[in-house]
Amino acid sequence: MTRQLATLLESGLTIEQSLNALIEQASEPLTREILGGVKTELTAGSSLAVALGVYDRSFPDFYRALVQGGE
Repeated sequence: MTRQLATLLESGLTIEQSLNALIEQASEPLTREILGGVKTELTAGSSLAVALGVYDRSFPDFYRALVQGGE
């Protein structure tokens, strides 16, 4: 998912558009639900690291720290 997100963002899509594309491509309902929740947090004004933190069981501390460092 990380590589796909990076590719979508590099192509010029917004984070919201990129997450929408990932949601559409996800085959697992739980993955769609989590990505939808992340998108909701982002549109509410949270940073990506904070939005991922809402789903800390899916996104470990190390991953979120990397995202936060990139922000």
